[in-house]
Amino acid sequence: MYATNNILTNKGNIKIEMRKNIFVCSQKHGQINIEFTGGAVLFFITLIFVITSVFAILPKYAETSQKNNLENIGWTLSELIINDPGYWSSGNESGFDWENHLKYIKTFGLAKDYHQLSENKIAALPSLSYEKVKTILGIDKNFQFNIKEFLIINCIHTFEKHNLESTGLTGEPSDSFYKNADSTVHLGTKLISGRKFYFLIAQKEDNFMLYISPKSNFSQFSKYNSSKPANITLESQKFMFSENNGIKSSKGNIVILNREIIKYGRNMTGLEKQVLVFKRFAELNGSIAKLSLKVW
Repeated sequence: MYATNNILTNKGNIKIEMRKNIFVCSQKHGQINIEFTGGAVLFFITLIFVITSVFAILPKYAETSQKNNLENIGWTLSELIINDPGYWSSGNESGFDWENHLKYIKTFGLAKDYHQLSENKIAALPSLSYEKVKTILGIDKNFQFNIKEFLIINCIHTFEKHNLESTGLTGEPSDSFYKNADSTVHLGTKLISGRKFYFLIAQKEDNFMLYISPKSNFSQFSKYNSSKPANITLESQKFMFSENNGIKSSKGNIVILNREIIKYGRNMTGLEKQVLVFKRFAELNGSIAKLSLKVW
């Protein structure tokens, strides 16, 4: 048998048990539960992990959401530009030629038909303020776009120099490059603002030379080396000619000139966090037009 002694004190109910000369003390109101402590620690560790994970995911979610929003706005705006004619109304009158009724424009668009841009609408666009267009569109994002026209001249009439029969030419360039160029040359024509221009391509080794003349005898011409960027003015229209979009194909029989028709919208500051670019193509007066749209 083991002896047990109960002692009552005025400091509380303390029970002292003596077994095999070992004293074990326990206090009911101040007892520390190890299981509770361990559970609390585990809970706080889990809570910290969840909070950290949420804060790590939120920026990515916000970035994805912002990108999706910009994609929707950019695609919609590009569709309006190349496929919607826009609309105006005033009282009982209305129509699609908003370029003649700028005060009453209700919806925005630069098309005269499906994937066909209107030169008149583009010409009238600078008369519309950027903020007014944003209000008409109902968007809160910034944008900027430009439209370039690409003039493609197929120089598919291939002939031997000095053999002008059936070419429509009455003369040839007289400079040293042309004289020393390969015997085979390529000819094409293009109407620009109602005037006919002749495009003649000569090659010497890996170099191409483009000759342009409004006359069939090339008594008056300008020439451009395909390896050097150049500005070309034809009927008051300024085109770019460069190595990247100048003379194409292994035979050197396609000429591509481009010019910027319009640049419209807000200028970028360089501090934009996320910018999406959309590129679409349409037709403009029989030529290819490229729309480059930035949204941020």
